[in-house]
Amino acid sequence: MMQLKKKLTIALLISGTSLTSIAPATTDTWLDNDDGTVTDVATGLIWQQQDDSDLRTHPEAIAYCQDLILAGHSNWRLPNIKELTSIVDYRTDVPAIDQVAFRISIASASRSDYWSSHVDQDGNNAWYVDFRFGVVSKGGEDIFFTRCVR
Repeated sequence: MMQLKKKLTIALLISGTSLTSIAPATTDTWLDNDDGTVTDVATGLIWQQQDDSDLRTHPEAIAYCQDLILAGHSNWRLPNIKELTSIVDYRTDVPAIDQVAFRISIASASRSDYWSSHVDQDGNNAWYVDFRFGVVSKGGEDIFFTRCVR
């Protein structure tokens, strides 16, 4: 039986909404599916294991995930901010992600900002995670990487 390490719990305030119980992932919570995906055994979410090294605007990132066919599945989507921060590994930085479970592309090794589907109240900016240090910010006309989930 697989044992899971106890996760730390953090809370973020985003657009006045408290996102509670965001737990940093640990290596033993991941199952490599050997098909370009990794499963978070705690949440059941299945993640794209490696980004494709392309930088995109927020609308392009949404469309990329909607059009992605990976491991025989086409029901991919851009993760919300809570889901995206759940894969941040706060025990490390540069990058703040489990490098065994998630493969880092050469392009994203030097720049590691990833879009979420979460937009601010006025709809002009979307939240993203900088995986160098696990920092959450928002941007508008920026171009960042994309990691899809289902």
